[in-house]
Amino acid sequence: MDIFVICIYALTLIIIGIRASGGVESLKDYAASTKKYSVFPLTATMCSALIGGGFSIGNADISASTGVGNSLAMLGFCVGTLIVAVFIVPKINIEGGNEIYSLGSLMRNSYGDISGVVSSIFSFLFCVCVLAVQISALGGLVCAFTGWTMGFSSLVGVLFIMVYSLVGGMKSVVSTDILQFLVLCVGVPLLTVFSLKGVGGVDGMVEAVPHHYFNPLSSMTVIEFASLFITFMIGETLVPPVVQRLYIGEKRRDVSRALKWSSLISALFFFAICTIGICSRAYFSQVKGNVMLTMINTVLPNGIRGLLIASLLAAVMSTADSQLNCAVSSLMGDTVFPLLKNNTASGCSVTWARICGAVVCMISLVIAMLGESVMGLLRLSYMVWSPAMLVPVWCALRGKRGDPAVFIISAIIGVTSAVIWRFVFSMPLGIDATVVGTCASGVTFAILLKKTSRGNER
Repeated sequence: MDIFVICIYALTLIIIGIRASGGVESLKDYAASTKKYSVFPLTATMCSALIGGGFSIGNADISASTGVGNSLAMLGFCVGTLIVAVFIVPKINIEGGNEIYSLGSLMRNSYGDISGVVSSIFSFLFCVCVLAVQISALGGLVCAFTGWTMGFSSLVGVLFIMVYSLVGGMKSVVSTDILQFLVLCVGVPLLTVFSLKGVGGVDGMVEAVPHHYFNPLSSMTVIEFASLFITFMIGETLVPPVVQRLYIGEKRRDVSRALKWSSLISALFFFAICTIGICSRAYFSQVKGNVMLTMINTVLPNGIRGLLIASLLAAVMSTADSQLNCAVSSLMGDTVFPLLKNNTASGCSVTWARICGAVVCMISLVIAMLGESVMGLLRLSYMVWSPAMLVPVWCALRGKRGDPAVFIISAIIGVTSAVIWRFVFSMPLGIDATVVGTCASGVTFAILLKKTSRGNER
């Protein structure tokens, strides 16, 4: 019965993805979709794009080992999403029919052609790494469920994502995100309820685990916790899938509401995942492997397990397909075709984009096989992305324009500072390299932007 449910879910995703691909004729439509969406589909695709393997499977594993600290720090992501909704969305031009459809096109419009290409390369690398995180998580799920080897399980997962997402680009991604969001909204709360019931409710959970599990500072200092909170806040703020989705809403008000709903739903989701992780600690003195899959097999009756496994697959695949779409649009739409001055409206460009997507999947698969942990690879991606891109993208969305040198120099200093802080100084006081690099980038960007502005006035 469980296998039947999973197969039906997988088949439904493929059908939805293929049906949504109709009318995709240009690379712009493939990368960002000319269709505009209202609050619900925007909320669904925002949540689906961001709540991936790290925020679900990785969070449950850490919660089972250390308690609530990591989940509370993840609320930084929710705060960052609210900040974008309140301070960024009112400044962007959604209804004006402009040509901005991706992060690369935004940066090209604000800082020149060279900045557009450089930022697209950063965007591509970030998306490839985050896609590798999702492939690693997906491979672990398939491996645990089927008994196949990790490599073969990851390959099967990648091939499935390619089938339903590459055919229609952004249209297919948003359409399948809606289904995956609904499956998540049913599956995760259901597993939380069964997990609590299995340990005797909230009181039973509290009594069964060490008391320090409910103290966020039991496994880290105040400075380390604050650093982790800020890392999650800036690490996921204005990443390529978010920027992409800011421009597919019907109105600014719809995008703002979708972001606010996404922030609230994400917070509830983190709380539920943390509860599942702690309940697993109450069940077992030590959980080896995937905590959520272990709990599914432990507390759920036959027939319901398939739905819950589908919800885990939804958490991973919905983020994976979003990162894949952004990687393709960054490489082909914002780097290769502009440099070749290719006519991106041609059907040939869409074909090349699909081929590129297949190559991207294979690259991410190789990275996933390197053995880095899910959360570790996610934070490593943040360490490069935020110091290089966060401040320039923030300013670009608020209508600031500047010299390409301002962006490039600030990005170099930001990434260099983060790398030195992590690998040379080993992050003194537990302050994350992402925070240090982003601060260095922000200060450099502000100083250079002010100087170039004065020079232009003269």
